Formats: sequence, C-alpha cells, structure tokens
Amino acid sequence: MGDDNAAEAQRALASSPQGLWHNPRNGATWLAALVALRNGDLPDAARLAEIYLDSPAPSTAIAIEAVLLREWDHRVATIGEANPALMAPILPPSVTGLQQNVRRPQHGPPVLPQHQTRPANPSVMRRAGPRILAVGTEWRSGQGGLSTFNRQLCGALAAAEAHVVCLSIRADEHDVADAERRNIALIAATRTPGVPDAQALARRPASLPPGFEPDLIIGHGRVTGPAAKILAEDHFPRARRLHFVHMAPDEIEWHKLDRNDDAGARAEERTELELELELGRSAHRVVAVGPRLYARYQRDLSAYPEAAAPLQFNPGFDLEASAPRSPPPGAPWAILMIGRAEDERLKGVDLAGSSLGRVARRRNATLPALELRIRGAKPEGSRPSMWWNLLLGLRWA
Repeated sequence: MGDDNAAEAQRALASSPQGLWHNPRNGATWLAALVALRNGDLPDAARLAEIYLDSPAPSTAIAIEAVLLREWDHRVATIGEANPALMAPILPPSVTGLQQNVRRPQHGPPVLPQHQTRPANPSVMRRAGPRILAVGTEWRSGQGGLSTFNRQLCGALAAAEAHVVCLSIRADEHDVADAERRNIALIAATRTPGVPDAQALARRPASLPPGFEPDLIIGHGRVTGPAAKILAEDHFPRARRLHFVHMAPDEIEWHKLDRNDDAGARAEERTELELELELGRSAHRVVAVGPRLYARYQRDLSAYPEAAAPLQFNPGFDLEASAPRSPPPGAPWAILMIGRAEDERLKGVDLAGSSLGRVARRRNATLPALELRIRGAKPEGSRPSMWWNLLLGLRWA
C-alpha cells in the first residue's frame, strides 16, 4: 500500500467481484478508508472512516490517518472482531513514516511509537471479556454504601476478565492506584467550571483508555442512573445500559422520621419524578438487588411492553481474605454496627438490638456480657426514644 500503488489498490477494492460491505468496526472498511486516504480522496476517506468508527470522523487528512493508525494499533484486544491488524497485519513505511515495515500481532502492547505511552491501566486493553463502563460518584466509600457496592461490583467484573473502567467525579492518585491493583481503570469525569460536579458524569470522559468503547454501561438508581442514560444515548449509542436498583422509595421513606416534609410526597417524587421507573424501562435490563426489589420490579415493569424482564442480583460475602485475628481480652464483648442511626428502623438498628437481646438471653451466663456499639449516630440525632426502644429490645427480646 505504498504511494506508488494506492490508486491500484483502490481500483482493486472497487472492482471486487463481491463488492465491499462497509460496516462499523470492520477491518475491510478500515482498509478501504486508509486506501482512499493514501490515494488523496479525502471525502471518501472521511466517509469510510465515519462508517468504520460508527461516529463522526475528523475532517483533515492528518487527523483521519492518526485515528486509523490508532485503531490498527489498539483494536487487537477486541475478541471476535475483524480488526484492522487482522486485515492488514503489516504496514509499510509509506503509511507509518518509519524506516521499515511494522508488523502488528494479535496480542501485546501497541507497536507504533506514538502509541507506546503508558495508558491509565494497560491490563484493561489486554483482557478478553466485555468492555464495561461503570458510573459512580466516588471510589472510596465516603458518602454511603452505594460506593462500596459499585467498587466491589467493578472488582468482581474485572476478576471475571472484563475490561472495566470506572468513571468517578474525582480520582486522586491513591484511588487510581487502588483501582489498578484490582485491574480496573479509574478515571475522573470531565468537569466544567460553574456546572455541578454530578453533571460532569454525563459528559463523554476525556481520559478513557486508548481504544476503549464500552459494550455495557452501568448506572446505579437515581444517583448515577441519569448520567449512565445520557452517556449511552449521546456518546456510546452502541453500548447497552444496565440500570441497578437498590431501594424502593415508597417503602423506605416512611421510616425516615427525622424529615420535616411529607413522606408520601417524597416517595412519589423519588419513584416517578426522579424517573427511577423511566430509567429502568428504557434500559437494556434492570438489575434488582435482592429478591424483594426483584419481585417489585417484575410487577412494575410488566406494565410496559417495551421493557425487558428484570434480573435479580444477590450480593455475596466477597471480602478479601485477611490474617486470622484473635479478639481482644477482657469484657464486655463488643459488637460493632455501622449505619445511619437516625434512620434506626430503616438501617436495622432495632433488629440489631432485638437480635442481640435474644443472643444475650440464650447464651451461657458465665460468658462475658455483650455491648452493642453503633457507628453512625449524628451528635444531634441521639434521640432518647430511639435508644430507649433499643434498650427494650436488648432487655425483652
């Protein structure tokens, strides 16, 4: 495909007995675009590059060539695809500008010098499974259990050989390093001055690993579900969106007794006006966490013929193994519970007190006493009524 035979190559492609079926992400389409570019046919090269990329192509010859070379050097990680290097494994100096031919095997890191800078997470580009973009607000769990859920989910998917990229509002070096240890690429959202941080999640990420286009996009409830929907519709239309649901507002809002507004209105707003159902019915699949939510969304989504049946997701006990630990000496034995204590019934503080009371009544009287410690009570939220109910649970359960 040197400059001296580009025209001949283009004539050969045009006169192919079967013709060329130009499809997105097809190596033959990539080759046709490169041949048109080398032959000086910029309009046809741009048209073919746009078909191959399945998205708008650059308008200049230099930019189109850069995009095509990057695709040749990176798409080998995509299993089951007639990638460019499979169609044209050797590029001549007239294409690359180097002194000798360059061969691209169907494995390993990039071979062109301009692509050999270290990506955010090289292992992402070498993994064989689907490419997954998970949308979260943070990596470490500073604002609640949803962050923990998303982090553990990303880790489990990466362990199953998926290419996992987690999008977060911020990503400092410690979080990025922690994610890399789990074979996950953690990237920060593209933020705009004056725009709320949460809205940055809906922008196309500027720091995706080279060549990464998601097959699946994961959003969580009304927290990151809207951003995942925008990403799928506006930036990655070929990706399928999974909408994870973690709560039923019309069940839990009644237990939030510290709120001053109407619980019924709040539940309705979070169920409908916040578009939890709308996010679910327009997704490829709803993934309900636990059997109770699964049953609820089986019922609710059945009213929409276009909505697929939900999936049930049951989290397991997947904590990392740690060294054996001996409990400290002395008494009483301390039992730690973590959760927002102002929502005592919602977070199960009353169940903890009742359960511990049953244990205390049934265990051997010679054993040390038990002490329940709750981390999560606000300084101004230690209502006497809550702790009195808890004490009653310990005493009478």
